[in-house]
Amino acid sequence: MKFAVVAIALMITGCTPLPDSYPVPEQRPTSHGPDPEGLQAFLVFDNPRTPAYLISDFLDAPPGQSWRWTNSKPTLRLNTAATDNIRFRARGAFPHQSHQSLMPVTLSVLLNGKLLGRTTYKAAGDFVFQKDVAPELLQTNGENEVRLELDKVFVATDGVKLGMILAELGFEKRK
Repeated sequence: MKFAVVAIALMITGCTPLPDSYPVPEQRPTSHGPDPEGLQAFLVFDNPRTPAYLISDFLDAPPGQSWRWTNSKPTLRLNTAATDNIRFRARGAFPHQSHQSLMPVTLSVLLNGKLLGRTTYKAAGDFVFQKDVAPELLQTNGENEVRLELDKVFVATDGVKLGMILAELGFEKRK
């Protein structure tokens, strides 16, 4: 009896027609925005791709925010197509409310592990750090690691270390 049931089941399934063959559907690109581009030489922090540039020591920020808090050694990566006639520029702030009691604060900028420059800020407020870059400090058409090091940071009541606020930084052609 068991054999008869199995035989009937096999005959029923064996009698079904094969499905028609269908061509592969047309392939279309997704419409979820532009294709991602590579890293650029200059970063403005309201860029939606900001997280792709950051390596370490940056505090989280809402998307589209035009500035970002750092810890003591914020590190990021930038790309540059040229090495000649390049200047590094960073714009940010040491807020008066938190940092006035810390001043002076020394900022060191390292490119690919080598010191680009160091400066000491004696008063809280906005700052612009800029310095010409020697060609041997940069990798052409490749990622360049940029690390900013602060000798002092403000420690908030919740224990969060606040280094500085950055709005933009990167490589630009000297004028």
